[in-house]
Amino acid sequence: MPLLRRAFVLSCVAGGLTAFGHPDALAAPAESAGARSGYPSLSVGTGFDVTDGKYGGDTNTRVIEVPFRVRYATERHVWSVTLPYVEIHSQRTAVITDGAVVVGRTQTPQRVSGMGDVVATYTYKAAAPGSAWYFDYTARIKFGTAETENGLGTGKNDYTLQFLVGRDIGKFTPTVEAGYRFRGRPADFAVKDSAFAAVGTRYYHDRAHYFDIYYDYRQAAAPGAAPQREVSLYYGYRPLPALRLEAYVLKGHSDASPDRGIGMRMSYYF
Repeated sequence: MPLLRRAFVLSCVAGGLTAFGHPDALAAPAESAGARSGYPSLSVGTGFDVTDGKYGGDTNTRVIEVPFRVRYATERHVWSVTLPYVEIHSQRTAVITDGAVVVGRTQTPQRVSGMGDVVATYTYKAAAPGSAWYFDYTARIKFGTAETENGLGTGKNDYTLQFLVGRDIGKFTPTVEAGYRFRGRPADFAVKDSAFAAVGTRYYHDRAHYFDIYYDYRQAAAPGAAPQREVSLYYGYRPLPALRLEAYVLKGHSDASPDRGIGMRMSYYF
């Protein structure tokens, strides 16, 4: 509990980020779906993510992220830049790569922190404004800006292409998303390119409250590792037109996934 409390304090100090996503930064594929705010819109935000599990190893690893994001959106285009603060607590060497945490074989107690990789994202919304359908094409670059010696990043750029399709059906917005991630190859760490997919739905209880449920699947990020499978539940609340709050819990269903995770988000729209 003290660690979770510390993560919450860090998010409060940051000021008033996603569905920015837990470590994958991809989960919550319906961020664009159902976001009926005025355009153009500029938003800033922060939050925290805490995940805990063995990640395919035999000892526990805990990762805390406090992301900071700036997002600008028009009716057809969305740009965002995210920079996270990261803490890793592990009994073995661990490295964060885009979309995964890879735990090594060397048993070395590790407790490191610092700024993570900068992530830039662009989304083109192909569906006509006002349509009940969503066809979103997204390109994402994870720049290798994080410190490599302590495992906060690989030092290489990663590139992701993804596509989302969804539709408003009454109070529900079901979505399906798929994509592929091209990972840079660090000299001293084995990673590989991988595909991913997500399916889920958002339910709008009313104008201020919504609920999400998503199932995420991601191919292995490293040779010999297992694929990742996770189920996430979200609750969102808009107490003011310009303010969105969101909380989530996740449960891992594979050896490479975290056993559990929680997170909170706060976004302010200008």
